Amino acid sequence: MPRIVTSPGHAVAFQQVEVRPRVGGVIQEVLYTPDQLLKVGDPLFRIDDSSYVAAEASARANVAMAEANLSVAQSTYD
Repeated sequence: MPRIVTSPGHAVAFQQVEVRPRVGGVIQEVLYTPDQLLKVGDPLFRIDDSSYVAAEASARANVAMAEANLSVAQSTYD
């Protein structure tokens, strides 16, 4: 028959790591629970991407405008 002993104690993590974001932003959602086992590459947070989406749209518009200007310049040159 197993014997169970309960006593006060303090658990310390075996290994700690520093987590740094690839991009800055406001955290919209935490994608893990404190007791969840994670592996390399698992997303931890969802960051508000509205500023990045707007910047991408602006960059795409700039590319389209540059392509249009190139087309006009090429037709003028020819």
